Amino acid sequence: DLLDALVVGWFDSENAGVEEFIQSLKGEDLARALRTFARVRSTRDGFRETLEWARRADGFTESEQRLLMAGALEVVSGQDPKLATEYLEVAKKDGVDTRTFISRIAGSWADFDHEAAMRWLATTEDSPDRNRGLGRVAGVWVKEDQESLGAYLRENEGEQWLDQVRVLIARRSVKLTGYRPDWNEVMQGIDGIVEDKRRWATRAWVLQRWHVVDEAAASAYLLGDSDMPEGIRARTREISPANRADIEEALAESSLLRAG
Repeated sequence: DLLDALVVGWFDSENAGVEEFIQSLKGEDLARALRTFARVRSTRDGFRETLEWARRADGFTESEQRLLMAGALEVVSGQDPKLATEYLEVAKKDGVDTRTFISRIAGSWADFDHEAAMRWLATTEDSPDRNRGLGRVAGVWVKEDQESLGAYLRENEGEQWLDQVRVLIARRSVKLTGYRPDWNEVMQGIDGIVEDKRRWATRAWVLQRWHVVDEAAASAYLLGDSDMPEGIRARTREISPANRADIEEALAESSLLRAG
């Protein structure tokens, strides 16, 4: 916070030296200062002008200029995502290493329109960066309105690129209820995961926790699931002592809250 205030105040004062100061920073301090610098510059000069400046800023190394463009895109996408996606393509043509840019744009975009951000991600190529973007968008959306996210997933049934989001919902449903979800409903949601390996792995994860909470009910469900591969079936009872302890602690806290 102090670093942000320093960059903003120095820039607003119009005194010389702020760019040289930023260039002297390292690691996360450098990345943060560059984002802040892009934000205050866009307020003064406008988004397009700031992005054009970031493309050609003098005095920065190649890696610093990449961070500068990344920060500028993150700032712009929170207000004008269409322009940010336009300049993502410009950066690619300029030969910039854009391997984190999709998730940055999507994450800022999701803060005010998560569904539009998700639709845009659908148009991008499969990559680790898109997967990070999916996680960021889904993380915002599921907190604000899990029901509408569930509806979106049902509308896009069979779309494998959304499997990561389906896994996120299943895990979140279990954890945020203090390990007291509607277990059958969670398992039904898992049915929508397209990729076999990921679907079975998520089933095993949920069943491991269900066994800790209600072994009889989990075992009964497992008996009725004749399609589950034997290797996955064996994993449903394998949970680490640490995870078991976390679940039991959460259950105890939940019981105390209910009693109170």
